[in-house]
Amino acid sequence: MRKKQNEGRAVANTRTATLIRDLYQVINRKRNACSRKTTVNRQTAVNKLRQFISEEKGGRELTAKGMTKLVICEFYQWHKSKGLSDNYFGCLIANLRPLLKELVGRTRAGELFEDITLSREEPRQSCVGKEKIKRLAELKLEPGSQLERARDITLFCFMACGLPFVDAAYLRKDQLKDGHITFLRKKTNVRQSVTVTPMMQRILDRQSPKDSPFLLPILTTEDAKRQDDEYQNRLKKHNLLLNQLGGMIEPGLRLTSYSMRYAWANIAAERGESINYISCGMMHRNIKTTQTYLRRINQDKFDEMCRRILDFLVA
Repeated sequence: MRKKQNEGRAVANTRTATLIRDLYQVINRKRNACSRKTTVNRQTAVNKLRQFISEEKGGRELTAKGMTKLVICEFYQWHKSKGLSDNYFGCLIANLRPLLKELVGRTRAGELFEDITLSREEPRQSCVGKEKIKRLAELKLEPGSQLERARDITLFCFMACGLPFVDAAYLRKDQLKDGHITFLRKKTNVRQSVTVTPMMQRILDRQSPKDSPFLLPILTTEDAKRQDDEYQNRLKKHNLLLNQLGGMIEPGLRLTSYSMRYAWANIAAERGESINYISCGMMHRNIKTTQTYLRRINQDKFDEMCRRILDFLVA
């Protein structure tokens, strides 16, 4: 009896793998045409879908043609029951949609998600304003230590218009000419030229590796096959060090490699800088992307602005 039950489970598991197998085949076909991060994100999305099918569908056969709006809605409800955010589900959709397009076509893949309405949630980033950045710069750290190196790289990224860590990692010395660093952003392929300020130059004088083509002490190898793994390890280590630095500034302050990017955008907005220029500095192709980095406006400041606009009506 038990043997038959086990055989039944094995058959069920094989059936549930039909859709998942097809999705993984698409990922493998597209692997060379996209970045390692995109591949990993797509694998994560498919794994979440597989977990949902396993837990909620009880091994029922599910194929690409069997994917319906109802299944997607059930997937969303299962996701919410796990206490996960709408932002995260939006990421899952963004990674599943191109895979499903390959299996069922663009039109049908888009229709599958029509009944899902996601609420935009504020990013869970610790608020890093000017005072905290100043305290970070003023920390007394051991010269040559890993903490000093992480702090310097973070400040360099902030001063370079909120430069993403991945772009900082791949900066090369030959991209620095006449006081400007000119490069292409890895994510959007947008060209950017950043002026090297005196403080940025002092960081380079202190941290730039002497016997390396790279501008900052992050990557050490030029072997493309090894670079991805080295970058991921350095990013993980960098975030651990930033977490320590955050605690040194303020107990419970969580810093990540993206904190300075949010900080630069918000400080620029608070100073009244044009969102067009902020978007340009962040190398975004769309201003809507820039807007997701900006905190909700201060209600008091908004009310004050409204009063200024209506001043001419006051007797």
